Amino acid sequence: MKKMKKKGIIIGVAIVVLAIVIYGVGRSLASTNNQIKTVKEDGLSFENASVVYKNKQSTFTVDVYNENKNTYEMESIDIILKNKDKETITLNYDIDSLESDEGMKIIISNIDYDLTEYNNISYKINK
Repeated sequence: MKKMKKKGIIIGVAIVVLAIVIYGVGRSLASTNNQIKTVKEDGLSFENASVVYKNKQSTFTVDVYNENKNTYEMESIDIILKNKDKETITLNYDIDSLESDEGMKIIISNIDYDLTEYNNISYKINK
């Protein structure tokens, strides 16, 4: 009878430990993948922006769509990220043009900084 009670306690403790580990891993994964809101700027739509932080490096991605009726000519796009303390980091992506109704994915990787807390985003289109 004591053996069964002891096994029950061990199993109960194991379940609690497993639940804590699963909760911790879930929180950790959630904090490393950060989705940012959709922004429209001068006829371009920036959607599904996200930051993933892994192995001490961030990767920023965003889908860009030209909603204008004409080809959109530009030199580059500045991606301006701000955190809650108003600290700013600017990323730059060189791009020549987007045809009307054309879309593309911008990926900027190997950023040696954790950008997961930078939730405020704006774009400056350099023509």
